[in-house]
Amino acid sequence: FLLPTPEPPPAPTAEQVAEANKRIFADDVEVVLEADGTRSTAIIKSRDDALAGSPRILIEAPRLHGSIALRGARIDDIILKDYQETVEDGSPEITLFAPDETETPYFAQFGWTAADNTAGIAVPDGDTLWRTSSSKLTPTSPVTLTWDNGAGLVFERTISVDEEFGFAIAQTVRNQSGTAVSLYPYSLLRRYDPPEVGFYKPWGIFQDGALGRIGEQQLEADYDDMQDGDGFRAEGKSGWLGITSKYFLSALIPDQTRRVRGEARHIAPGAPHNDQYQVDYIDTEPTVIQQGSAQAVTTHLFAGAKEVGVLDAYEEK
Repeated sequence: FLLPTPEPPPAPTAEQVAEANKRIFADDVEVVLEADGTRSTAIIKSRDDALAGSPRILIEAPRLHGSIALRGARIDDIILKDYQETVEDGSPEITLFAPDETETPYFAQFGWTAADNTAGIAVPDGDTLWRTSSSKLTPTSPVTLTWDNGAGLVFERTISVDEEFGFAIAQTVRNQSGTAVSLYPYSLLRRYDPPEVGFYKPWGIFQDGALGRIGEQQLEADYDDMQDGDGFRAEGKSGWLGITSKYFLSALIPDQTRRVRGEARHIAPGAPHNDQYQVDYIDTEPTVIQQGSAQAVTTHLFAGAKEVGVLDAYEEK
């Protein structure tokens, strides 16, 4: 006999999409991540056209290359030099990160949010255009980005890359606003429409989705789990969170001495994409920047191949 065909769920409204893309919630702190309302378009751009949509700093390292968008200061263009899509001669190198508005966007973003967004403190978001005097990031030449909010706060971001697959992102806030300011640092990985797994995956072997550790809590949720609302949320000190596939991994490693709240979730982004998966961290305690002083926090990013020796070396650090 035939079962009745279930009714498809209603498509999200434009307002629901904009809100879902803009915000995560960390108990009493509402984290405004970016001005994603501006990306609601049904047009998918070519990679070259999407890259041209923002001024960029080139990345050139022994095992990867790509670029950083100055609009939003996103790390959204990473290509792995030692890995190709197929074994054929001349096969394209593996693209790990890709910018927004492409077929499968995948990127890392870092920032700050105010403890009370009604206080009117302007913080950088996904549409902020950062300034820099650098043109290329290499293992011997870090780059520093700067943005002045026009109200006494200057945000700096110094990014370095190592000889393998690691980045360090040092975020500094300098306060000349006339009063103390409390901000929460956050970091996120966001991936849209990952390709379907085309290989045999043994039952019980986790290979695709979100995973990591916070404190002593081991965390994992595959893409199906997140679609069903069964991502994860945890709080503690030390650890990391990432998005993994069979061979490749992107991971965020916060300052191991700071208490953070981490989460993995799925969001229905609306056209032209079907699924958005995200892992993110936010500090549970604010960073207080007194008038006339500066405060900094450093996050590390891994974006590369799951080579055991390389991962072990990072763990030892």
